[in-house]
Amino acid sequence: MQPKLFCCLLTGIVFASTPETWTVNPQDYQYNYTLTAQLTVNSNITSDTTKILGAFINGQCRGVSEFTQSESGWMTFLLVYSNSIEPITFQYYDKEEDAVYSIGEVITFIPNGYAGNPDAPYQLHGSDLNQAPTADAGPDQVVGESYTVFLDGSGSYDPNNDALGYNWTNNAGITLPNQNIPRPSYVAPVVDEDEEHMFILHVTDGTTISDPDTVIIIIEERLSVDIMQSPIEFSVKQNYPNPFNPITSISYTLPVQSMISIIVFDMAGKEIKTLINTTQYAGRHTTVWNGTNNEGRPVGAGVYLYQIQTDSYVQSKKMVLLK
Repeated sequence: MQPKLFCCLLTGIVFASTPETWTVNPQDYQYNYTLTAQLTVNSNITSDTTKILGAFINGQCRGVSEFTQSESGWMTFLLVYSNSIEPITFQYYDKEEDAVYSIGEVITFIPNGYAGNPDAPYQLHGSDLNQAPTADAGPDQVVGESYTVFLDGSGSYDPNNDALGYNWTNNAGITLPNQNIPRPSYVAPVVDEDEEHMFILHVTDGTTISDPDTVIIIIEERLSVDIMQSPIEFSVKQNYPNPFNPITSISYTLPVQSMISIIVFDMAGKEIKTLINTTQYAGRHTTVWNGTNNEGRPVGAGVYLYQIQTDSYVQSKKMVLLK
């Protein structure tokens, strides 16, 4: 049985005594999803107004509601807002403890859909105290002018496994095409001398914002001889340092503008990390590997291969990661 809906004009939903990020403007979204639910904490169904339920999509608050008493018992009637099909996660705020707790259940948002009804409310279960997420802006990098720089915040994590929202800022006046994704990129500017750019990453779980983490990008000036005379052949140097722990640099040259990939493999031939997969200008380049895989997790010590490949050139070399 689908619950009855009451239509009203809302400019924003916010409750007193909730985390400041728990706000949502329904007018920003085209669709809603109705949830009729009970919350169980420590085997007891919530039966007072001390707790407030929050719904989140991609780390952003998309709905807030209180618990009220009805003929069928204590429950909450929550409207969740979105523009597309996405997973909904939940948290609840305890006014007495002034603390946010996570909820294990995840529901898929379906435009104008619903879950639960007053006769059979959806069951939510509270869990541990919310813990702040940790931002990881990735390793420092040294790159050349006009090089495509890939920032990497994919190592950021949330102890409660909540979805994260990302926000990159910098001190160099660099405009990122999208500063709210884990791995934004930009083209390094032409410089008169080596420049150091610092990027700052914050992440949020929708309730708590992390402490900042920073990454330094050093833009190396290309000497006039490099500008006037491109390398005459493809080449790739041995990584330095080697052995290393946990960061090493890989330098290479391109005689012409080329589509290039640099991939790290283990000795069994399994792909570990794609370092470069883009078109680059002719010249000398450097990239780094920080000893992590494509998911941002550290890999074990051992011997690895890095392979550079263009349309007309392939070369592989070994490197040793120590722990």
